[in-house]
Amino acid sequence: HPLIAQCMDAIGKIYRIRKEYDKALSYHQESLEIFKQNFRNNNHPSISKCLFHIGNVCEDRRQLTDAYIYYQQSLAIRQNLYNYKHSSILQLDTYITHVLYFEQEKEYDKAIDSYRNILIDQKHVFQQDEHPNIALTLYNLGLCYHRKQDYDNAYVCFQQTVDIQKPRLNENHPSLIRTLQAIKNLID
Repeated sequence: HPLIAQCMDAIGKIYRIRKEYDKALSYHQESLEIFKQNFRNNNHPSISKCLFHIGNVCEDRRQLTDAYIYYQQSLAIRQNLYNYKHSSILQLDTYITHVLYFEQEKEYDKAIDSYRNILIDQKHVFQQDEHPNIALTLYNLGLCYHRKQDYDNAYVCFQQTVDIQKPRLNENHPSLIRTLQAIKNLID
């Protein structure tokens, strides 16, 4: 039943947070199979979400080729379901850019171009400059600049990320801590 699959997917997310990747993967894969049995056309948002979560686990395990494949499968479903500028498509574009250009190929200029285009689309879709997805894209853009040793642009991106995160997150939130640490690393 789909509710069982949703619960299993949620349990997988908990195991991922706890860095128990084998268990996380097992729950996400079992959830995916249940969804596929219930939604036979395989073109359902829940299937896309499971594929995305499996991609997250693969990325955390540094299995970047597998992560890329799962993100692409998830993206294909979302492109069939939504229009091109839908927020869930832009979210996946961010993950695919990170895995493909930033992590695998180390092509930081391509990643920077891709993130800039994603930012333009995100600002249009969300009709604001301070959405959490925009913060993630800015953070990733800052990482690219940092790897290119363009520290001024990296700092600007990280600071914009903090400006979005601070009003929304408590001071102990992992995302805010990660961004502040990135700024500290630039200064040190």
